[in-house]
Amino acid sequence: MNYAILRTHKLHTLQQIIHTALHNTRHRHTDHTDPNRKHLNRVLLGSDDIAADLMSFYKSLGIETFRKNGVLAVEMVLAFSPSWIKTTNNEYLVDANTKVKNWVKTCLSWAKQRFGDNLLSCAYHGDESSPHLHLILGVSYWDEKRSRFRLSADRFFGSKAKLSQLQTDHAKAVEHLGLSRGVEGSTAKHQTLKSFYRQLNKAEQISLKHDLPLPGKTPESFSTWERHIEEMAAEHQAEIEEREELYKAEIAYWKSLYANAIGRPVQSLGHRVTNR
Repeated sequence: MNYAILRTHKLHTLQQIIHTALHNTRHRHTDHTDPNRKHLNRVLLGSDDIAADLMSFYKSLGIETFRKNGVLAVEMVLAFSPSWIKTTNNEYLVDANTKVKNWVKTCLSWAKQRFGDNLLSCAYHGDESSPHLHLILGVSYWDEKRSRFRLSADRFFGSKAKLSQLQTDHAKAVEHLGLSRGVEGSTAKHQTLKSFYRQLNKAEQISLKHDLPLPGKTPESFSTWERHIEEMAAEHQAEIEEREELYKAEIAYWKSLYANAIGRPVQSLGHRVTNR
């Protein structure tokens, strides 16, 4: 099963937004990227200065004061299961390029329709193991009672039900491409890239030390490697247990021979027996 992936992250300060923008626009070094695929990256909407764009947008709405510790923007990441465009050997399918182009077009169209003017930036990353989109969303809305624009991230993303519905709506938008929604209400936790690469580096070190196959560079191929190592460990454990049984049988045999030779049972091969 190939899944549509949607994650959100709240940005509370301009500093957070600037750091996010530097990553999204690749003006800051990012580990585990392929320099040979850097040319695939694109800023599809907005400029390199996302923080300035955001402040200019809010100013145009008459919003110039901000609540302390309030949410200024939300970053949304859209992605898909690597197996949608890759084989189990981590090679791209022949139609991978067409699939990704259609996916990007569909996602951008959905986001524009869903978030309107609040969609301020969209960047495509094709230089990492799994292509994905980074969206920066404003959190403005028109307050009918006060007759003015206000900010509220909770209005859009403030509950599990709202986030769940957002994931469902996004999955419906891309289902014609062969992508499905994940299990609704699943307790599975998202693993950050930083956490994944930490595990990957540790696994590579262990593999090199013990002359084991190296793990794959994507979460899916890494899982395949884990299963392979588990199978190897299980086989090795079975061999050890089989050897132990053989050793026990051989020890019992020699104990029996020795006991018959001296005319009494032997408690342990380590016990020195002397004739009195």
